[in-house]
Amino acid sequence: MTVKFYNPIGGRKKLLKLSSLFLFDIDDILKLSNLSMSGMMKEEGHESLYKRMGSIADEASAFRLAHDMVLRIPGLPKELIAAINGDVEAQAYYDEIGAWECFMKGYYKTEDEWPQHFRFWIKIERATYKPCELLSKQRSAEAITLLMESPIIQLLLWPEAIEILNNRNSLKVLTPLRGLIGLELMLSFLAGVDARAGYSLSRSNSFVLDVLPTNLTDNKNPTSLYFGWLKEQIGISTISALLNDKRMPSLDVSVLNRWSSGSHMPSEKTLKTFLEAFLSDPDANEIWILHYAAKYLNFIGYQAQKIQKLANTATTEQLKEAFRPWPDMPFGFKTIETWFENRYPYWFEYHSKQIIGEGIKSSPNI
Repeated sequence: MTVKFYNPIGGRKKLLKLSSLFLFDIDDILKLSNLSMSGMMKEEGHESLYKRMGSIADEASAFRLAHDMVLRIPGLPKELIAAINGDVEAQAYYDEIGAWECFMKGYYKTEDEWPQHFRFWIKIERATYKPCELLSKQRSAEAITLLMESPIIQLLLWPEAIEILNNRNSLKVLTPLRGLIGLELMLSFLAGVDARAGYSLSRSNSFVLDVLPTNLTDNKNPTSLYFGWLKEQIGISTISALLNDKRMPSLDVSVLNRWSSGSHMPSEKTLKTFLEAFLSDPDANEIWILHYAAKYLNFIGYQAQKIQKLANTATTEQLKEAFRPWPDMPFGFKTIETWFENRYPYWFEYHSKQIIGEGIKSSPNI
């Protein structure tokens, strides 16, 4: 028996898209925080601009859109405005940055405000931009040389991954490895959020370990572990005891049963009602950090299990070779729980040291 993860954002069961060599598409990640690029621009009154982004027909329409963005969106980076206005040096700069860095430059005023977990992702994106371009041109030897020379990329590689990089010569055939490293980066990202939250609250140990499935958590997924953690905070150990408690709000027992089994996380509205009934501080940071972490870990686990299942359908040696390193997890771990158990503490320590070394930045955003 193994942990069963579920998709916390619903929707069609499609595979994640990669926006660079190893990083996943921005919209897929934003959905975990109930955000989207379209929604964010709509909230700022720029819905029509976003729609135009998806229907650029030629260079002229792109040029008109860029100029309209300068006129209608205040606070755009000076370099971006210069690029739109024809500055060759600024244009060359924007030609060589990735989607995540563009997003960060639009979301934050300065790089000093970037949280550590995003700062790390941008370093990865920068280190892989040129190799990704070279691989798209079938120049794999040059691409691999650049990757192997990058200290930050070395943090993501293990012997089998290096062997695969050296023996596959295009982005397409590297997709299984790219996706697996992408999941490692997602785990690292959550550890960075965790480390930053702990630093902000003067806490040195991890919050997220309370909802992290390992070989010692009885095959419970993050949602089930979160429900168990909340019961401990309330001081009640069973669902029947919750239902008999006078403070219990009007919630159907099926909601609690599904939550306890890990098959469904209550909506934020339902969760707030539950927390307000039992806890003196229902808005405590730790409660919502763990809520986010449970969603995020479910998402990672769900994506990993979906690809593992696909890899396990391979019936020929050729297909099995094409899927490698799958069905293994990063660094050769055989199960998701063992991978979590070993790599999450590594990344938490890594990001904690980076945050202490740099000092926490001015932005309060996690």
